[in-house]
Amino acid sequence: MRFFKRGVLALASFLTTTNGYINLTDTETSLVLSNDRLYMSLHKSQATPLTLTLDGQDLLGTGKGPYVDCHCVPSGSWAPGNKGSAIYTLIQDIDSTNTLYAGIITQDTYVSTNRSIEQYWFLREGETGLHTFTRVYYYNESQPYLNGMGDLRTLFRPNLTLWTHLFSGEGNWAPLPASEFLGGDTDAQDATWDLRRSQDDAYV
Repeated sequence: MRFFKRGVLALASFLTTTNGYINLTDTETSLVLSNDRLYMSLHKSQATPLTLTLDGQDLLGTGKGPYVDCHCVPSGSWAPGNKGSAIYTLIQDIDSTNTLYAGIITQDTYVSTNRSIEQYWFLREGETGLHTFTRVYYYNESQPYLNGMGDLRTLFRPNLTLWTHLFSGEGNWAPLPASEFLGGDTDAQDATWDLRRSQDDAYV
């Protein structure tokens, strides 16, 4: 297994087989993870994917994601790496099924509490989706910050008319609220709206 850290060198690294390829590229400003169908570009200053395409179709528009944030620090919410403070580790290998894969790990620490979050993005050869997961760890013996984790969430926030419905499991789906209702209704919390005044919307 080969590991590459930010700041060591700029690299363009490709693993190839007769069936496809995995591309993992590190530049001064971004990290690219792609195969022959899915393309993700993560901007280092925010530790956030700002470009995501599938078979050439833009999935984000001016949105972003998937990325992680939490409500777990004294100031309230925190998105690791959003101030350019993340450390990046790049991984490439072949799994037990002889399939190429590559991954990006971003790690950041909230200095005053010493709470750390790692976000992982992995992509396998030929697949059309990312594998993501989050790791949290905390050690501060001298000045413990003992609140609960609060919200720890992975967000996917596209800004395109391509997306029409929400789906979280069999039998649990709905059309997206219409943009004209979101623009006029009450922002209850973060990206949550009070839609009681929008009774004619299909989502309601």
